[in-house]
Amino acid sequence: MTFVEPMDEEAVLRAARETMGLITAEEATTTGGLGAAVAGLVAQNHPVPMRILGVPRRFAPTGSTSFLLDHFGLTADGIAGAARELLSHEHR
Repeated sequence: MTFVEPMDEEAVLRAARETMGLITAEEATTTGGLGAAVAGLVAQNHPVPMRILGVPRRFAPTGSTSFLLDHFGLTADGIAGAARELLSHEHR
């Protein structure tokens, strides 16, 4: 998604219905961002397991962009790992 508001609610709910869970990833704080908006929508309409990736509400370390993206799991490997974790919890 390129923006949070207005959210394409139908696309999010379709993804919730057609998948085993949702992952949001944003280069911003997770408080009040895309993940929170998606979580609120699916919780009220079609609850599914979720992982919300981004910058938690605490001080971030200092470093390069690539260091920070890796630190917060916002790389391809980090997002894939979150997906594997989400799927492994589904099969328990």
